[in-house]
Amino acid sequence: YPAQRARAEAARSYAQADADNELFTQQLRVAQTYLDLLATQSLRQVREQDVHRVSILKKTITRLALHGLRPGVDSTLARAAEAQSKLALVSAQEQEADRQARLSTLLGQPGAIWQPDTLYNRTLPPALVPPTATHPTLGLQQRAVDLGQARETVIRRQYRPRLSLLGATWGRGSGLSYNGTTDYGLGGAAPTRFNYAVGVGVVFDLLDWHRVQAQAKAENLRTQGLQAEYRQQQLELSNQATLANQRLQLAAERARQAPLQLAAARQAYRQKLALYNSGLATVVDVTQALYGLQQAEQDQVLTANAAWQAVLLQTAAAGDFSFFFTHVTP
Repeated sequence: YPAQRARAEAARSYAQADADNELFTQQLRVAQTYLDLLATQSLRQVREQDVHRVSILKKTITRLALHGLRPGVDSTLARAAEAQSKLALVSAQEQEADRQARLSTLLGQPGAIWQPDTLYNRTLPPALVPPTATHPTLGLQQRAVDLGQARETVIRRQYRPRLSLLGATWGRGSGLSYNGTTDYGLGGAAPTRFNYAVGVGVVFDLLDWHRVQAQAKAENLRTQGLQAEYRQQQLELSNQATLANQRLQLAAERARQAPLQLAAARQAYRQKLALYNSGLATVVDVTQALYGLQQAEQDQVLTANAAWQAVLLQTAAAGDFSFFFTHVTP
C-alpha cells in the first residue's frame, strides 16, 4: 500500500509537470507567432513602399518610351517589375493574414486583429544572462523517471507475502431447553450457543517469481529509456542556448551593417535612375538596383526582430519565460 501510494503521488507530480510544460510551450508559441506577425507586417509595409516606388518608375519609363526616348521593351519590363512587386505584396498580405489567424487561435479570440508593438522592430534587446531555472521539459522528464521507478517498486513488492487477518463467529440453537421442554417458536429459533475463531493467514506464491521479475525488468528498461531521453534533452537545451547566444551576437552585427547596406542601396538606386534618365544605363541596371534596395529595406526592418527571435530562443533554452520580459524596458 505505501508503494501504491508513492506511485499515485508520482503520477500526480508527473501530471503537474506536464501541465507546467504545456503552459510554457504555449507561451513560446504565442510569443513566436507574435514576433512572426510583426515581421510579416513590416515586410508588408516594405512591399507597399516598393509598389509605390515601382509604379512611379513605370510611369516615368512609359512616358519616355511614348516620346521615343527609350525603347518600347523598357516599358514592358517596367510593367513586369510592377506586377512582380504587386505579387510580392499579395504574398506578404497572405502571410500576415495567416499569422493573424494563428495568433487569434492561440489566444482563443477568433476574428481579432492584432497590432504588435513596434518596439521589437526599433530597439535591440540588452544582453542579459538567462536564469538558472529548472526547465519545464526537464522537470517533466524527471517526473516521468520518478513515476517509472515507483511503478517498478510496486511490481517488485507484489512478490512479497500477503498477510491477512481472519475472524469468524457463529451460533446455534436447538429449541430444546435444559429441563427437556421444547420451544419451536421464535424463541427456540434463536441461537443459544456461540463460538468464534481468529487467525492470521500468510499467502506466498512461489511460482510467481519469474512473472514478477520479468515485469519489473521491463519497467526498469523503460525507466532507463526515460533517463536517456532526459540526458538527450539536457544536451539539446545546452546546444540551443549556445545557438541562441550566437544568433544574438550575429543580430547585433547585422544591426551595425544593415543601415550601411540600406544607405548604399538607396544611393545606388538613385545613381542608376539618374544614369538611365540620361541614357547612360539600361532598364536592367535600374531593376537590379531596385532589387538591391528592396533586399536592403527588408534586412533593415528584420534586424531587430531577428535579435528578439534570438532572445526567445534563449528563453526556450532557459525554461523561464519571465526572462523574455526582462528585456522589455518601459
